[in-house]
Amino acid sequence: MKSWMSSLAAIFVVIFTSTIEAGADELVVTENGNVGIGTIEPVGKLQVNGKIRLGAGWLNWDEENAELGIYFQSKGANYENPNILHPAGRIYGANFEPGWNGQALVLEAGKSWENDTIPWVNNQIVLRGNGNIGIGKQSPECRLDVLGCTRIINPDGRTLMIERDDDDAWITFHDPWNYWYSMGIDRSDGGKFKLNYGGFVGETNQLTLDLSGNLGIGINNPQDKLDVDGYVRAMGARLTSDLRWKKNIATITNALDLVSQLRGVQYEWTNKSYGESRQLGVVAQEVEEIFPEVVHTDSQGYKSVEYAKLIAPIIEAVKELKKENVELRERIFRMEELGKRDLAHLKE
Repeated sequence: MKSWMSSLAAIFVVIFTSTIEAGADELVVTENGNVGIGTIEPVGKLQVNGKIRLGAGWLNWDEENAELGIYFQSKGANYENPNILHPAGRIYGANFEPGWNGQALVLEAGKSWENDTIPWVNNQIVLRGNGNIGIGKQSPECRLDVLGCTRIINPDGRTLMIERDDDDAWITFHDPWNYWYSMGIDRSDGGKFKLNYGGFVGETNQLTLDLSGNLGIGINNPQDKLDVDGYVRAMGARLTSDLRWKKNIATITNALDLVSQLRGVQYEWTNKSYGESRQLGVVAQEVEEIFPEVVHTDSQGYKSVEYAKLIAPIIEAVKELKKENVELRERIFRMEELGKRDLAHLKE
């Protein structure tokens, strides 16, 4: 190792090679205080030609009323690679575009700046002093405010989790000009998942899913796997009826007598939201006395009828009617034949 003071250039040099021109291992201090490591012509207070490694501690920049920063610059280029800047009043900004106006990341120092207008344009990411982050937005109004499409991918499992301690958690889809829908958890109603027109979930919802898996459309307290307040329109419906799912099968007896006890009625709903037109049907309490298998009572005591199941006794009732009809026709035929013979004897 060699070191000396150069009288001509007022430079202090420490070298590990035979000549200063080798430019590989030198430490140089110039007369204006610049330090060069691996270079004999440092243009800044510290210029290093090679890698820098910090084992521990902090690397600090501290200067009042000035811009501080690090520039990652290709030789001969004008800030074309990422730059980290420190404009006055902010922590730092990172530039990913050529020139000065393409700042891509701005973090403000202190909440006093949260309502300030950021002077740089074309910001890609902004972190405000209140903690709000904007992607494509200079003034984020939420913790994360994104202008544009967002894509989340996690090949190993959960991709998005929305959580709120000890309170409702929901998502709102909003067209700022006209419409918005919200969906989420309503803790005040047994933790049901709800979809609602408006900015929150509550008592009036378009869709409700409870913890037992019951789904209500237009109803907040579904009693079945699908509970609809209103009409349902469909191309068809299939009910499970395979022989392999059934046991203790028996034909319904006395079906005609049972069906004859049913009363068909006309009525109107007391709840006008069900409709105001005149209806046709049966009364659940009356049907329950004859066919209790087709009547269901919900948790609130209201009864409903499975009309489709009434087909079974009606089928057997029709068969009984047909049998009686056949017997009557045969009886009439025999009586007619006897009448014809009696008439023939009288003519003789």
